[in-house]
Amino acid sequence: MTARRDLKSIIRDRQHKTGVSYTAARVHVMRDRAQLLGIPDEAASTASIERPTRVEAAVLKVGTASVRIRIVGEDGQITLRSHDVWKLAPGHIITARIEKRWTFRGDAYASGRIEEVRIDVARLGLVPLPLTGGELEDLRTCYEPVRRPDPYAPLWRRLTAKPRPWYEMDGIAWAAFPGEDPDECPMN
Repeated sequence: MTARRDLKSIIRDRQHKTGVSYTAARVHVMRDRAQLLGIPDEAASTASIERPTRVEAAVLKVGTASVRIRIVGEDGQITLRSHDVWKLAPGHIITARIEKRWTFRGDAYASGRIEEVRIDVARLGLVPLPLTGGELEDLRTCYEPVRRPDPYAPLWRRLTAKPRPWYEMDGIAWAAFPGEDPDECPMN
């Protein structure tokens, strides 16, 4: 208890001497202490003060109160704590406003808020699966019509009123891998 009280008094002395906030004074005291003890700077303090910055990142994993991200242009992963992670899914590209960054036991953390969420296939380096087709097809000639009293009859009439373009997805989307037996496909 005495050691902690002594540390707090040293921090408060620095705070009154320099006129900065308690948190900023603590960062400087902990940094000085780390240099005297020969401890790496990031392990000495669990928090670092910096200006809020906007970053672009890829979402890797989503939890209930945090999200694991990889900031574009940086190596490694960061756990971002934010109140609006519920709207994210792995693979999203986000623009986040990072207000605070720190390391704890070798892991990188940040807190802030998410400003923009989008899906950017090219940014992720993925190649979209090809679609074939696009020709117009009259669904009334290909499928049996839906008639009353079926509740979907009005919807059927509206959707088949004019020919519609049709597309076929690449076979790999349905787990039809090259060299595999199509009958062994788990999607069938």
